[in-house]
Amino acid sequence: MTAFSFDIVNIQPLNMLKHICGILWIATYLLVLRRGYLDNSYGIPAVAILMNIAWEIYDPFFANHSIMKGYGIVWLILDIFILRQMIAFHNKKRPRESFKLPTVYVLWIMTYFILLFIDAHYQIRLLTDAFFQNAIMSLLFIQMIISRKDISGQSLYIAVGKMMATGIVIVMIMIHEEMKPLHLIILVADIAYIILYIHYARMRSVNIWTRI
Repeated sequence: MTAFSFDIVNIQPLNMLKHICGILWIATYLLVLRRGYLDNSYGIPAVAILMNIAWEIYDPFFANHSIMKGYGIVWLILDIFILRQMIAFHNKKRPRESFKLPTVYVLWIMTYFILLFIDAHYQIRLLTDAFFQNAIMSLLFIQMIISRKDISGQSLYIAVGKMMATGIVIVMIMIHEEMKPLHLIILVADIAYIILYIHYARMRSVNIWTRI
């Protein structure tokens, strides 16, 4: 999930990039769902999904000026399916926690949603900055693949789709404004994740090009 959060959003090229960004994220989420089904796993860190869902509930329905309202609703639906896939996978491994995990996830989403609402109300603009969440998400992808040491639920196309969806927006911002630390963190983390994915795929003799 990403979005525009800067003052020059009305410039025509940026509006065009907004749609490219939205479509790329939809395609990436669909690939995540497909790969998760094939691998009986999930490809997005749990905390990242919960943050996304909270943000996608907040921004289209409660923000004073929604950044990506139409796409946010579509992302929300897809993220809910990914979360459902995540819970189903977890329940197969630990059936005794079939009730506990959804409860924890719902409470986590509610808590983060409240923090988003407070952040916007007091105009702190940290949690409600989509690039902040993207930075956290990118770092969590690295943590996920290193801790798993495998590529279940993941593919090169998912990794590249994620990087492109956010990267094209960041590049345009850099052209019109200046690079911020969060932008650099996202780009470096996304490249690092791709390198790590290729590394673990090769360790298992997986053809990264045919694994979609």
